Amino acid sequence: LAMHGRAMAIGRAVVPLLAIPEGARVLDVGGGPAAYSMLIARAVPGAVCTVIDLPGVAAIAAELVTEAGLTDRVRCVGGNYHSTPFPPDQDTVVMLGILHQESPAGIGALLKKARAALKPGGRIYVLDMMTDGTRANPPFSALFAVNMALTARHGWVFSDDDLSGWLAEAGFRDFVCAPLPPPMPHWLATARV
Repeated sequence: LAMHGRAMAIGRAVVPLLAIPEGARVLDVGGGPAAYSMLIARAVPGAVCTVIDLPGVAAIAAELVTEAGLTDRVRCVGGNYHSTPFPPDQDTVVMLGILHQESPAGIGALLKKARAALKPGGRIYVLDMMTDGTRANPPFSALFAVNMALTARHGWVFSDDDLSGWLAEAGFRDFVCAPLPPPMPHWLATARV
């Protein structure tokens, strides 16, 4: 529930930056309390979102979705996003704030799964802490990398160049990535099939 409040605040800044078409099928990988999906459902007419997260988290997300009156637009699936199949024919896949806890191999595998789930012309969005190629800038991201390395098995912060390479290897093109406007410390990347 603490992550829900945080995600709602971040999502209010991020969701307006996503070019999600009306009526889109959106897969929210590791969507936690479904905050981003609920904001997408409210912002994009006809969008239907599927959130995949661990069963206990998905159960809490489902309660929040019910309270928000969005059960017809946001579906919560309990599972492990590494092993749970992604639903096919998605227009958009979002991975918002999850990849900094994954190994490079894990990131590559997730991006390939996302690519397989997308329709031709579909788009992926990745929001995360990132650095530039120096891995030292911006300083907040570099410090966050130290925190993640100390607190998570695969925790770190990758660069925009790393993400570009992984997305290309997974079959994406037209990569664009930029830091969000202050005070947001995140970077937002997108690419399409």
